[in-house]
Amino acid sequence: MQIHVLDENIRLVPGEEEHATWLQDVGEGKNFTADGVDIETPADMYMETENEVIQWMYTSEVICSPNLMGNMALLTVRNCDAIELNEMVLNMTPGDV
Repeated sequence: MQIHVLDENIRLVPGEEEHATWLQDVGEGKNFTADGVDIETPADMYMETENEVIQWMYTSEVICSPNLMGNMALLTVRNCDAIELNEMVLNMTPGDV
């Protein structure tokens, strides 16, 4: 039997201490909104629209490379959202799909 000791937080990237603190607070339930339903998320950690997410993920380099596109996925909770997002991405691709 071997014992392995975790002596370094490998999830914490140097310079990302603020994010690590926020993540810790989420885990401890410290940063909910006043109604206790939603988590307060810093503005630099989310995008306002689905289109912003798609533009960020599917750059022109990705759109032109079937191999890169085949290794990516947008995950959603509801199938109807997945269908809508897939349509948006497909409309960005050149040629017939």
